[in-house]
Amino acid sequence: MTLSLYDLSLPVFDQALANLDHVLKKGEAHAKAHDIAPEALLTARLYPDMFTLIGQVQVATSLAKNCPYRLTGTQ
Repeated sequence: MTLSLYDLSLPVFDQALANLDHVLKKGEAHAKAHDIAPEALLTARLYPDMFTLIGQVQVATSLAKNCPYRLTGTQ
């Protein structure tokens, strides 16, 4: 049985984005339960030199979106 690049990469991104969705939903529920404005979490950083949560999500989704093109050499 041979494995394609699709089999080796896209399911990993699918799982990672599903996990990200789950974590974001938990964060939203936490914000509602503790009466925290969701915008405060979206602009928060875990460490000063890190991206905000918005930036972290953008990097994760861009990687999942662009990686198949880079693997196949297409645009």
